[in-house]
Amino acid sequence: MKLSSTRYDTTTLDPSPTDEGDRGFFDRFDELQGKPALIDAKGRRVDLPDALYETFSRILALLHQGIGVTFVPHEENLTSQAAADILGVSRPYLIRLIEAGKIPCSFSGSHRRIKLQHVLAYMEKRDRKRHEALEGMTRKIHEAGLYDKIEEPEE
Repeated sequence: MKLSSTRYDTTTLDPSPTDEGDRGFFDRFDELQGKPALIDAKGRRVDLPDALYETFSRILALLHQGIGVTFVPHEENLTSQAAADILGVSRPYLIRLIEAGKIPCSFSGSHRRIKLQHVLAYMEKRDRKRHEALEGMTRKIHEAGLYDKIEEPEE
């Protein structure tokens, strides 16, 4: 695996194995048993909290599937295009969200900078609202007795 950096304070792991030791790593990882830990060069052991181990496991699963992983600190300032890409919206739509006060930003000269943490908070709120709306619609369909109803087409 190769590490690379970008102009932002990010770290990217490329899933391509760089040497023979990398190739067998995933097989060895799958065989592990017991409490996960980090062990330093002197053999000192530090047990990993379950949440951190789960995160490492997800990262390794993605790498094993050939999917690269990028780490970006929540405090990182993004360009408006990068923030729009993360949200899956157009840059003009993101600008409207910013101007409506839904996502805070700062300026670097005339360029907007949006903290990743603000993008993620907006995304979580947006997704929660969508989920609640879908649950509400499903509940109304159930209450109306239409959920399992099959309509036969007229001939």
